[in-house]
Amino acid sequence: MLTYNPPHRIPIAAAAEVAARLPGTRYQGDGYRTRGYCHGSGDKPTSASLVFSDPPKPGEQSLHVHCFKCSPSTPAEYDAIRHALQKATGLQLCRCRVCWQAHRAGQPSTATPRAQAPVTTQPATRRRAKSDTTAYAVDLWAAARPSTSGPAELHPVGRWLAARTPPIRWPAGRPLPETVRWLARSHRIFPRGQPDSPAVGALVMAMRPLSNSVGPTRKVHLVAVDAKGRKAHHWQADKRGDKHTYGQDAAAYGLLWKQRPTGKHACDLHVVEGLADGLALLTALPEDQIVAVCAGLRYSDIDPGWFASVTLWPDGDEKALETARRQAQQWTNRGYTVPIKLLPKGEDPASMTWRTP
Repeated sequence: MLTYNPPHRIPIAAAAEVAARLPGTRYQGDGYRTRGYCHGSGDKPTSASLVFSDPPKPGEQSLHVHCFKCSPSTPAEYDAIRHALQKATGLQLCRCRVCWQAHRAGQPSTATPRAQAPVTTQPATRRRAKSDTTAYAVDLWAAARPSTSGPAELHPVGRWLAARTPPIRWPAGRPLPETVRWLARSHRIFPRGQPDSPAVGALVMAMRPLSNSVGPTRKVHLVAVDAKGRKAHHWQADKRGDKHTYGQDAAAYGLLWKQRPTGKHACDLHVVEGLADGLALLTALPEDQIVAVCAGLRYSDIDPGWFASVTLWPDGDEKALETARRQAQQWTNRGYTVPIKLLPKGEDPASMTWRTP
């Protein structure tokens, strides 16, 4: 969770937030293992092993670190490792004198890691596990701001809705679904991205299991946008670089509704791939229906028996249609009838808002 830090304290980032910004980091025990960012020449880390974890008082004490090559034994040596991680992530991780003075002056820390000779090690043979970013997802959701009166016309979210083709005509004055929030890039917890990223913030969609649609949020899906509401390739330069998911709840979906579901068989479920698809479709649905956003093509954790009906809305391409048909056949074999909405080639639910379901 986010930790309140009085003005006289340096707000230290959580270990999960650090892990989310270091490619190849894996969760291990009570902490994380990554490459030796305190070694090598320039900014290039080597394969030397470095571990880090949250201190007893997260947000108030320096990050716990240890490098198996450095074998640190003095406070200055531990600080040098933290400074290397600060440089690699852009996060505040150390409360040493230099970092403290910079914080008091309102400046980024000028501390730099000590010089080290390049380290040569044998490449790891074990496959690295995926980093557990669940704690970071929890913090992102807590930091994001909910919609109270709907997106303003000139707000990046309002412009993002209007920039769709055709525009998503969200009712004026109506809040977005309670599972969709906004996080400005200026917030200290906003994920680090491409150096030239035009993102000004991101829509943050809570993802929860269908069996517990109002439970705690342990997974989130982010869609980054620029000031004009266009896609912002924040995480990478390709066409998917405006989206990223944090957290590891495999059975979680983004759930969008106009009114919260009340129980089993209480509503019809419509399943789409992306957040824009979900919001567009929701504008055309009756009050007692909800939309599940897969953030991809994953249908396997949906139980058709929980809902009055389930309808799949795959994008208009062969891969999406084949995945939907394969899953629908599995449900048919169990005695359920799940219709598939066939969209024209190259179309998706967000581009079909002029049609009623």
